[in-house]
Amino acid sequence: MGGCCYIALAIGTTLSCIMFLQGECLYISCTDGLYISSSERKIPGNISALLGPSGVSLLLGAGYCVCAGSFPEQVSMIAIIIILLLLIALIIGLGIAGSKLTIAVTGVYTVGRIGDDAILGCTFIPDTAQANNIQWVKVGTSGVVYKYENGKSVLTDQNAVFRGRTSLFISQIIAGNASLKLTQVKLSDAGTYKCIISNAKGTGDDTLTFKVGGYTTVTMTRPSNDTLRCTSSDWYPKPNVTWESTSGANMTNAIKTSYPPALFNLTDVTSELSGAQLGLEYTCKIQTDLARALGVSMLTDYGLQTTSRLDVFNSAAPLSTPCRMICVFLLSLLQGSVCH
Repeated sequence: MGGCCYIALAIGTTLSCIMFLQGECLYISCTDGLYISSSERKIPGNISALLGPSGVSLLLGAGYCVCAGSFPEQVSMIAIIIILLLLIALIIGLGIAGSKLTIAVTGVYTVGRIGDDAILGCTFIPDTAQANNIQWVKVGTSGVVYKYENGKSVLTDQNAVFRGRTSLFISQIIAGNASLKLTQVKLSDAGTYKCIISNAKGTGDDTLTFKVGGYTTVTMTRPSNDTLRCTSSDWYPKPNVTWESTSGANMTNAIKTSYPPALFNLTDVTSELSGAQLGLEYTCKIQTDLARALGVSMLTDYGLQTTSRLDVFNSAAPLSTPCRMICVFLLSLLQGSVCH
């Protein structure tokens, strides 16, 4: 429909109002939450979206809505704009009243290996003009894991267990990265962590489960002509060991497995398979609920061929998806409202 200007307003997916002016007719359609003249909502599929403050979306484009009635001929475009601005102010006020900052952790859980460094991921919608305050806590533990406030670290109430082992990526906070780096991971670090953010856009938090264990790759050797040995060190908790072959035969009686103790409550693994045959592929699998190590070997006329692989069961599914909001200035609204 030519010669019209069109504005649609929405808060999240619940409150919305669609208006456009064509000639002397102002077309208005709102959801029940912002009822004006009709609960019917028709948003065209071909529109461009600008995301505004406090979750208020300004959708600018061409479309069709139910006509709410004709305006007198004397009503000018300026008056129409004033009406629209008043309604926008109302919607923004409703959005601010229930403002909650969108926070997202990067996984359902994160796995750390004892003695290594780990990253507990957390992202948020940053406020580039004001301070972004970040706090990490461990559920069930006194004090904080890490606190960043007004542009600096505040560690006076940090739990002694985490002292000297935690840090943020300071230069990336402005981009919305609140991830925590934890060094020299200990078994006692396992648990539920909460990332808490506050800034001028609002406040919010999210949690993740941090699991800690021990795991390493597998080494395959041939101690005798028909014997294969599978070894791996520093496992926690105690893993399960199985063997498979391309023949599909049951090899239970040909397997001997031992678990020599190691330091820090870790366990080494040694497993031997007797009766190995030339040309068959044998797989040794060492597994816990956190990781799996595979060692594959084959006896050939030229010796032993081996490969190995280590899989860590990190979750990649986010608890929530961050929604990036960009403030839209009043001038943008006015420019988008001008009829052509």
